[in-house]
Amino acid sequence: AATILFGQRIPQDRLDAAIALARASDVFLVIGSSLRVNPAAQLPLLALALDVPLVILNREPTPLDDRADLVIHATAGPIMRGALAHIA
Repeated sequence: AATILFGQRIPQDRLDAAIALARASDVFLVIGSSLRVNPAAQLPLLALALDVPLVILNREPTPLDDRADLVIHATAGPIMRGALAHIA
């Protein structure tokens, strides 16, 4: 795992892998992101262009809320713990 700090570039191989995963996904989950920092903010747009359902879980509104199939404005931790408890 790697951490990318604000202002750092995403390594191209990681970005290429993320794009490939977005293209192959059945659903695209955005968890805890404002969707305001590129290039990562472009990935949900790719999913939308491919008609992949978009789910956004973030405390604050994002620029893509109006295009998402499901938007949950809440803290990610409790929501994800509850969701994972149903599939574990």
